[in-house]
Amino acid sequence: SQYYFYYNSIKKWFDYFPSQNIHIIILEEASRTPKENIRKLYSFLGIDSDFVPRSLNRQANKAHVFHYPNVQKIFRESHRFLKKRPALSKFLKRIKLLYRFKNKIRNKNIKYYNKPEISSEVKKELKKKFQSEIEALEKFLNRDLSIWK
Repeated sequence: SQYYFYYNSIKKWFDYFPSQNIHIIILEEASRTPKENIRKLYSFLGIDSDFVPRSLNRQANKAHVFHYPNVQKIFRESHRFLKKRPALSKFLKRIKLLYRFKNKIRNKNIKYYNKPEISSEVKKELKKKFQSEIEALEKFLNRDLSIWK
């Protein structure tokens, strides 16, 4: 039997909400033309579509590892600790020295790398597996999804 992933999930939203209340963004399109896509989103939300956030072209969640994972673990645990103590967190934010120190250590500890390329065989297999999914979505959304093909 054929499994539909995005199609079934998206269809459920349309079952509960009118289509004019739903805005779907395709990541690959947003990555290629971020300014155009953010304007469309702002327009949909009724926000000033001329506003361009400073972070628009900044890459987020870049592939990385840590030279010393335990150092990062300490930061993560201290963050959880501070989330439970908002007064202490607010006080430390005012000091700023601790946060600058943490960021300097994190920047020295992090190592970025390029994600490995997917082999052509795997791409071919994925295209074959998801072809009917993409076609069902294209038909349902009345939208060209050739970017996934």
